[in-house]
Amino acid sequence: MNMDYVLMGRKIWMERKKQGLTQKELAALLNISFSFYGHIERGTRKMSLQTFANICEILDINANDLLSVGNESTLTPPPSGFAQPDQHIEKVYIYIADLRK
Repeated sequence: MNMDYVLMGRKIWMERKKQGLTQKELAALLNISFSFYGHIERGTRKMSLQTFANICEILDINANDLLSVGNESTLTPPPSGFAQPDQHIEKVYIYIADLRK
């Protein structure tokens, strides 16, 4: 089974933003570096099982929702009026996903 870390990172990003946390705040709660947390959201580094479990607990999300591939609708989108990623960040995610193919 191949893990889609980019998709998982996107889901984590969306949940973090919904809860109004910054990357620095969540990294501190997870007791990991800000830099490493950024890699998790971009899908460029693999996290430990403990970090994965902590993310699920802190963000109050189901582990199956993060692990499911092709079921992006399991997580609700951010509320209307909530800041969405700009096109540059979206292009970076698409570029990374294309590199992994």
